[in-house]
Amino acid sequence: LRSSDTLYRQLVALKTAGMTGVMADVWWGLCEPQPREYCFGAVLELCNLLKQVGLKLQAVMSFHQCGGNVGDSVNIPLPGWALAVAKDKGLLYCSNTGDRK
Repeated sequence: LRSSDTLYRQLVALKTAGMTGVMADVWWGLCEPQPREYCFGAVLELCNLLKQVGLKLQAVMSFHQCGGNVGDSVNIPLPGWALAVAKDKGLLYCSNTGDRK
């Protein structure tokens, strides 16, 4: 999380406005930098803030990349180790023209 204090104030405002919870992506590219090495610090920090404020969390496990489109300001790629395995085994998307991405 970039600014816990700012996020806390925003969450309080949502609670005050009658919201009961928020949704957040949990990006694979951030949470598993190496196989079976998990980094959930930011997610846990968000959970703690939500608990303090009294809001629920709907966590969406995002096993795809974030960004890469025109105008995107955020880029969270797949974990490099997973992408390397997929490339090596020919498991990446292939278009009808044979282009692999």
